[in-house]
Amino acid sequence: MPPWAAGAVLVAVLVVYAVVNRLAHHARPVHVVTFTAVTTLLLVVAGRLFPRHDPGPHQERLALYRACAAFWAAGVVWNVITLDADRVPWGLGDPWSGVALFAPAYALLCGYGVAQALIGGVWQGLDAVVAVLAGASAAYVTFLRPFVDTGEGLTPGAVRVMADVVLIAVVVAALIVVRRDAALWLLLAATVVGLVAGQLHGARTVTGTYNPGDLVDVLRLLHYALMVASLAPPVPEPVLAQGIGARRSRIVLLGLGTLIPPVVLAGLAFAPGGERDGGIGVLAVATVVVTALVTVRLTALTFTHERLATRLSRMLRDREQMQETLERQVMFDTLTGLANRYAFCKATEEVAGRSVGCVMFIDLDDFKLVNDTRGHQAGDDLLIELAGRIRQAVRGDDLVARLGGDEFAVLLPGSSVDSARLRATRIIESLMRDVHLPDGGSAVRVGASIGVAELTDDPDKSLASADLAMYAAKQAGKGTVAVFDKGMRESLQGEARFASDFETALAHGDLECAFQPIVDLTDPGYIAFEALVRWNRDGRSVPPDVFLPVAAQRGLAPAVDMLMLHKALNAVQLWRLEGFEVIVHVNVSAQLALRPDFTDLVRDTLLRYNVPDSRLVLEMTEHAVIDDTAAVAGKLRSLQEGGVRVALDDFGTGYSSLAYLQELPVDILKLDKALVRRGTAQRESSDLLKSIIDIGHSLRMQVTAEGIETPHQEAVVISLGCDFGQGWLWGAAMDHHQAQQYLIRTHTGRLMERFHSPYSGAVAG
Repeated sequence: MPPWAAGAVLVAVLVVYAVVNRLAHHARPVHVVTFTAVTTLLLVVAGRLFPRHDPGPHQERLALYRACAAFWAAGVVWNVITLDADRVPWGLGDPWSGVALFAPAYALLCGYGVAQALIGGVWQGLDAVVAVLAGASAAYVTFLRPFVDTGEGLTPGAVRVMADVVLIAVVVAALIVVRRDAALWLLLAATVVGLVAGQLHGARTVTGTYNPGDLVDVLRLLHYALMVASLAPPVPEPVLAQGIGARRSRIVLLGLGTLIPPVVLAGLAFAPGGERDGGIGVLAVATVVVTALVTVRLTALTFTHERLATRLSRMLRDREQMQETLERQVMFDTLTGLANRYAFCKATEEVAGRSVGCVMFIDLDDFKLVNDTRGHQAGDDLLIELAGRIRQAVRGDDLVARLGGDEFAVLLPGSSVDSARLRATRIIESLMRDVHLPDGGSAVRVGASIGVAELTDDPDKSLASADLAMYAAKQAGKGTVAVFDKGMRESLQGEARFASDFETALAHGDLECAFQPIVDLTDPGYIAFEALVRWNRDGRSVPPDVFLPVAAQRGLAPAVDMLMLHKALNAVQLWRLEGFEVIVHVNVSAQLALRPDFTDLVRDTLLRYNVPDSRLVLEMTEHAVIDDTAAVAGKLRSLQEGGVRVALDDFGTGYSSLAYLQELPVDILKLDKALVRRGTAQRESSDLLKSIIDIGHSLRMQVTAEGIETPHQEAVVISLGCDFGQGWLWGAAMDHHQAQQYLIRTHTGRLMERFHSPYSGAVAG
């Protein structure tokens, strides 16, 4: 039956009772109306709070509570009806009839309390039993024994009061384990109020001061109301009370449960006539039982604490090991076992504040080659071996650290610069010995470049200074040592400003495109231009071999190449509008050629300026194609299919492998000016130059000689069979207007087609 339906039935019964008693002139309106109003209100609230459907985990507990509700409702109604026992027929006004209805409810509520206590486990249930026995002992002495001694026997009121004490003990035991059960808290409050009301009622009845409807009845009504309210809330999922507070509560409970029976027993034994008290035996049994239970419980707590202590000790030991592991990971390099950057900086700070010394920065030479050719595992094995050699080459109080990758640092407290330089030399000698790796391959040999700097009050700045010195050592030649001086930092700052200015010029498109003529050595009427990048910084020209390495280092080479391609093709477009059909050579770096969209970028730029593919020659050096020859060759062949030509620039200075000439789709072989200079000055070099030209022709390539500055050089390369020439003899690099004037002056404004030339579609004048 839903709570609202039960409330309606109860209200109907009470109304009928009120009407009947009113007619019989025995009604107590204050008692009846007050109880009816409070009970109705609480049952309406219960209808709101009680769930329509029992949640699965709470079904059994809700069923138990509903059974209690039924007995409580019956007991409450019967107590109201029997307020005037003389008017109840058939002897049903006997006070024990109300107790008979309340007894099942007490039993069920005590069972519920014990069940809630058992949620925490068997030992928590044992705590509840101790509390119940202690409460029963107190109730026996307080309420039952006086009636036994007087010979009046038990009364319903005494039994109810004893039941209240036992129920309070059970609820307190349950609340120690389950603290968030609202029903238990309401039940505890109801039982305490009922106990007080029962005591007052008994006292006033004995003294003859009890009047129906006074404070005693109000407390009883409150007792009933709280009891009904405790049945209304849905039973929550039990939450075990955790932590020190819960353990303290159980300890207090056990202490009280242990003390109450012996204290009561002692009071009876030493009270006047205590030796004749028949209740002593009952209390003695209760004391023995409680003492035994508490002994078992304390023994269990001892074992539990020992297990907890063992577990806590193991946890602390594990925590210490974990802390040591974390500290090692924080302070040491996991691969080599050396100190890491963090530990090195901390140690440097400590030494800098109390001692002089030096800092050494070590960078391995050619380590990347080992990683690339032998694999990363071989690289790790090499780092481990070299780390051990560095450690052996320094003093015991020197700190060696791996900063990352193939970079190491050494802190040398108390060391002078000269001493640090000698030690750095020993490190280089130690590192350059052959290393036999576990992979079984050939021996590996790497060197190192080392920078040395004095330790200052700023440890970070000291390490940065050693780093600068290391770069100076690399520039001086691998396997060397350099000591930091202030000029290195000024040089670095100047390089940083230089790089920043170059990036700004590139971003604003301020790099200029200059044009140097390329002529046909057999017919001066044919001509092409090579587009060369130029940069004027603060009104002064910066050589390309100065800023182009900066562009490559910062990954800006593709941007430079594309800017020159746009400027060169734009110039060709303008010259075509003036009637000049010119072929332009544009240099391409490896960074641009290796981009996946390289071919699309070139084709799109040709379309943008409406320049035929045959008017473009892409020049690449041997170095630009050595990293991934196959990938670059595929892209170049794709462009050749549309008519773009490919020239291999500076041949004779780089790798000069005939394999590249066979693998790459090269149309034009451009001989380096140093090779041409030697070939035109010495007989022996002339034969070598002739052989290279013949090889180019045998591979169906046109050959261009660079760096022609004199008529003698021109005559020699013509005699050797060279096809084209480029150099100051015909003109230095010039801007767009100067190049156009050169076209007009040399060819009178018109160029003729030369069908057999690699520059197909050229026009002669």
